[in-house]
Amino acid sequence: MIGDEPEKGSASVDGIISPEEVAESVIDGLAAERFLILPHPVVAGYMQRKTADYDRWLGACRNFGASCNSEMRRVSATLSAIWGVGWTRSRERLVGASRSTSGS
Repeated sequence: MIGDEPEKGSASVDGIISPEEVAESVIDGLAAERFLILPHPVVAGYMQRKTADYDRWLGACRNFGASCNSEMRRVSATLSAIWGVGWTRSRERLVGASRSTSGS
């Protein structure tokens, strides 16, 4: 668990490694002159599944994006109810500004 947040996603299944473990993996990888350093032991498997079925991976990304958008709409509606129209207008300006700078 990180802070007070319940573990979700792969962190709850595969576990979170400490900064010290990441540092040790990086140092070992540099010493071995490896191009790709994967500190968490299961990440190589994730990469293999991703490259083996790229369409499935893209579908999962779309599903994740949709769930994030859904959550953002829920949070936005809650904040609008609490803070009123000002929150909605501020959010629209922020979202609009981020879209114009990201090239979307």
